[in-house]
Amino acid sequence: MSSAASTKRTLPIREGRQTIATANQWQHMKTFIFRSLHANLVALGLTTVGLLMAGFGSAGTPDATPTRSVKNLKLKVSPNGQYFVDQAGQPFFYLGDTCWLLFQRLNHEELDEYLKDRAAKGFTVIQAYVVRGLGKKHPDGNSSLLDATPFTDRDPTRPNEDFFKNVDYAVNRANELGLVMGLVTAKSWHVTEHPEKVFDEKNAYTFGKFLGARYRNNAVMWFPGGDSAPGKYEAVWVAMAKGLRDGCGGSQLVCYHGQGSTSSSLWFHKADWLDFNSIQSGHHFGSDSYAFVSKDYALTPPKPTIDMEPAYENHPTGANQPRVDAHKVNSSLCGDARRRGRARLRLPGLVLLLQGCRWALPEERIPTLAYGDCLRRFAPGGTHAQAL
Repeated sequence: MSSAASTKRTLPIREGRQTIATANQWQHMKTFIFRSLHANLVALGLTTVGLLMAGFGSAGTPDATPTRSVKNLKLKVSPNGQYFVDQAGQPFFYLGDTCWLLFQRLNHEELDEYLKDRAAKGFTVIQAYVVRGLGKKHPDGNSSLLDATPFTDRDPTRPNEDFFKNVDYAVNRANELGLVMGLVTAKSWHVTEHPEKVFDEKNAYTFGKFLGARYRNNAVMWFPGGDSAPGKYEAVWVAMAKGLRDGCGGSQLVCYHGQGSTSSSLWFHKADWLDFNSIQSGHHFGSDSYAFVSKDYALTPPKPTIDMEPAYENHPTGANQPRVDAHKVNSSLCGDARRRGRARLRLPGLVLLLQGCRWALPEERIPTLAYGDCLRRFAPGGTHAQAL
C-alpha cells in the first residue's frame, strides 16, 4: 500500500438532488417489505425468516458489527435451482453493495470503516473489480492509489504479488466481518480492442485459474464479463470462467457480468459453467428489475438470478437531469407497491436485493469530506436496506 493510500483523504463535493423518505413513509415501506418477503418465503415453502437470517447474521444497528466470519462458507445452488444455499443446505440471501475500486482506492482504515458500515447494515455481499486498470491512471479517469500494478510487464500470467497481497487483505477482512465477495475478474478494456487489452484465450484461462486457486478458501463468487456483451471475445471470457472453475475445484459459484439492460441468460443460460444469472437492469429511472427477473425465472433449466447493477443511488441520468434518488433505489430493492403490488417479491427465484451509491463508491470522492462522512451522509438507500 502506498503512502498516499495510507493517509486520511478528503474529497470534492458535488451538487446533487437528494430525496429522503420521511420516518412515516419509511415505516410504511418497511411494513410492505416484510409482508412481501414473508409471502416470498411461503412461496419457497419456508415458514420462518431463515432465508433472511442465513445470509444476514444479525443486522443490528449501524454501529454494531457482526463478528460471524464467513471465510469457510461454501455456497451452491439449491436442489430446485432457484436460490443459494450454504454447505449445510441453509438458504443464503444475497444483499449486495457495489464498491468497484475497493482494491485500488481505499487504505486499510477506510476499507475497515466501509466494510463495518456495510456489515452492520445487514449487507451480505460486496461487489468489486479485481483488475480495472493497469497503471496509476485508469481509462475512465479514475486513479489507483496503490504503488503496485496488477501485472508485471502487463502480463496476466505474471500477477504482481504486492497488488494481490492487498486484494488478499481486503477479501479476508470482508469475510471476517461476515461479507461474501462478489468479484468481477477484469474490466472489458482488458479483453476488447483497447490500449489496455492484455487477455487472450490462453492467458485468460491461466489468470482465471490463478484467481480460483488463490481464493478457493475464501467466501467468493466470481463474475467474468467486465460489464460487456461477450461478442467476438466470448471464447476469452469463457476460458477465464473455466479457469476459475478449475482453480477453485468447482467449490465456488461462477456467473457472467454483462452490459447495461441485459442478463447473462441472453448468452450463457444453458452453459454448464454458468451457475446462476446476473442482470444489469440499468442506472436510470426507467430500469425495471422485475421484468428481467421474471424473464430469467421462466427459463429452463432453473437457475438463480440476481440484479447486480440496478439503479445506483446518486447516479447521473444525463445533462441537467436529476440523479437517481433513494426512492428509485428502494423501488428496485423491494418493489413498487403502487405498480406491482406483491408480485415483485413473490417469485421464488429472486434471491438478490442490490444497492449501490455513486457517492459511496470510492470512484467519486468528495472535497471537503472524509471518506466515512461521505459514506454516511450521501447514501440513505444503504441505511434503508438495513431494514431488510
